[in-house]
Amino acid sequence: MNDKKNSSAQIAYENIKDWIVSGFLVPGEKIDQDDLASKLNYSRMPIRSALDRLSSEGLVVKIPHRGVLVSKLSDTELNQVFELRAHIESMIVIQAALHASEESIRKLYNILQYHEDTSDVTMVSILDQNRAFHRMIAISTESDILLRVFDIVWEQAERYRRLYYQANRSNDRVIKEHRRIADLIAEHKPQEASDLMIAHTANAQKAILELMNKAYFPTPFRTLYAPSEDS
Repeated sequence: MNDKKNSSAQIAYENIKDWIVSGFLVPGEKIDQDDLASKLNYSRMPIRSALDRLSSEGLVVKIPHRGVLVSKLSDTELNQVFELRAHIESMIVIQAALHASEESIRKLYNILQYHEDTSDVTMVSILDQNRAFHRMIAISTESDILLRVFDIVWEQAERYRRLYYQANRSNDRVIKEHRRIADLIAEHKPQEASDLMIAHTANAQKAILELMNKAYFPTPFRTLYAPSEDS
């Protein structure tokens, strides 16, 4: 019985989260728990469990006397998420440039080639291709911890990336920067790869803030690669 409850709560969580991230449930919208239970054909118990979990992740907020609302997008959260992402991904790309195998680099270029050649320029396709490229860099580090942290941070940024691609389907800058990042990994240039990854993330952050009519105030930081005496 407990397994069934846990399974129902997990499925409810995954569905509601997808509806929030995709924009089907819009920021600020009050969540009708009875309606969700009806849509998913569940009782309210797994819905409440799913909403508790989403609340801990910041995707919904519980307000006394008002109920549960989809959390609003904010420039404060965007800045925090993208600056954290810049730190994490600069660390990841350093490890990739130092340790990625030839097979991992080949897979990275395959993803990039598909990204460059595909005629599918829907928002979902672009988001999937973008994530696949960055996640392959994390995979190439062969670090389970870095990959888990990458997935957590990436999910937190998903709603903001969707905002950008809903307004702008031009992906030329992103593809160009991805190509250069891949080249620096293949050339085993960790510091240059880190610097470019930080700039790459800042470019996305600035573009999304502009769409939100907010100012961009860059945070000066640089993840330094300090080579050992043996290198």
